[in-house]
Amino acid sequence: ERERDRRNRRRVMARKKGSGAPKARRPVTPRGVQSPPLTSKLEFWIRLGHILVSLATMALSLKDVHLRGAAFCFFSSCLGLAGLYLQKIRGSPLLRTVLSFCETITLFLTLALLVARSTMLASPQRVAFLERFREFPRSCLHKGSCTRLTPENPQRAPNLRVPVLHASAEEIYKATTEFLALTKRRVHYRHEREPYYVHVEILSQNVGLADSLAMQVVCDPEKSGLAHVWIHTEGSADTGDSGTNYVLVRNLAAYLEALDAGDEQFVGECVPEGISAGADEETEGVSFKEPRLNEL
Repeated sequence: ERERDRRNRRRVMARKKGSGAPKARRPVTPRGVQSPPLTSKLEFWIRLGHILVSLATMALSLKDVHLRGAAFCFFSSCLGLAGLYLQKIRGSPLLRTVLSFCETITLFLTLALLVARSTMLASPQRVAFLERFREFPRSCLHKGSCTRLTPENPQRAPNLRVPVLHASAEEIYKATTEFLALTKRRVHYRHEREPYYVHVEILSQNVGLADSLAMQVVCDPEKSGLAHVWIHTEGSADTGDSGTNYVLVRNLAAYLEALDAGDEQFVGECVPEGISAGADEETEGVSFKEPRLNEL
């Protein structure tokens, strides 16, 4: 019993000694303050929209065979998927910040590319614009993006002259198609009346904006064998072209004149279109087709 009393006294003394120590308190969350969610709904929907816009623009770029734009849209959609993944796993803050900055830039560029691609859709204005090129245009519709190298109604070509070549229409047509292949830009043939007339759409390398180019071969009625080459380039919208159409016309004219100055490049003579079309036996190998409007 004495031993039991001693033990009880020791327990009481120990309790009294520890009664003055401060007790640990649990952290109390203030009212109205919640821990942040795993994924932010706003960021999620923005990234999802980024991915959908990139995929839609990539589809339009593939439709127009603008491979550079399609590759950029694929890269943009991959950035959006990477952002969703880092947002879900709560990755490194620095990496998420850098990725968000890259996503913002690519999103704005993708939207600009989408606007450019939408101009290639078969809208009534676009169809009416292309219908003008069934024959060689007589004037410019969008003077801010038009360059004409013609005897009548020239536009933005003060230092250029109409090429006069000692060549046949077939040779000029072949040289023109070869020049278009050297431009490293996607070319869509819209109207053709070989070999005297051709209308093509040339897409810019980066954004893919379309510029129409028309080339007409006119045989000189006074000097037999000479061919006058009329060139007309125009953008589908009057937004300006930063001089690209002027450079295109200048380079094409210089290319044809350089071939004409060569020794064995051009050896034929230009036969007027009406006479050539009626003399089937004298124009073997020449294909005459009605103007056609290719699928938009």
